[in-house]
Amino acid sequence: MKPKINSTSFGSITVKSKTYEHDIIIRKDGQIEKRRKKLSKKIYATSHKISLAEAKYIYDKGAGELVIGTGQTGYVELSKKAGKFFEEKGCKTKLLPTPKAIKLWNRSKGKVIAMFHITCWNLSWLPQFLRPKIHLEIKKLRKEDKRQNMNK
Repeated sequence: MKPKINSTSFGSITVKSKTYEHDIIIRKDGQIEKRRKKLSKKIYATSHKISLAEAKYIYDKGAGELVIGTGQTGYVELSKKAGKFFEEKGCKTKLLPTPKAIKLWNRSKGKVIAMFHITCWNLSWLPQFLRPKIHLEIKKLRKEDKRQNMNK
């Protein structure tokens, strides 16, 4: 059964009232798995471009549609090879910023699978060398905020 996604915010996604603090894949049978973004990082040095190897991992035989949450403002993309792979499998891909992708997922019917990236504001306006540093600072701020909320 397809699980309902309750919400998302930068760095987390809540599915069936359980919060995940990592990217997830949802299979046709509703099983939730951690995304294997290292498959893409190995090739592109980023998890923001989905490689053919990761596309093969994401794909669930018989899926007719893949909903991809591209990050909070939409930064993840498919590589050309990954896009072609899904096309050859007859699996339509819909890439949307994660909050919009969640709405689509919750309305979708049939043999649908999904991958949700839970971080990433579009930092493309920043020089490439600064982006990892900004992401690290955001993570630190989130941890500190979480710690403070636990102490209340």
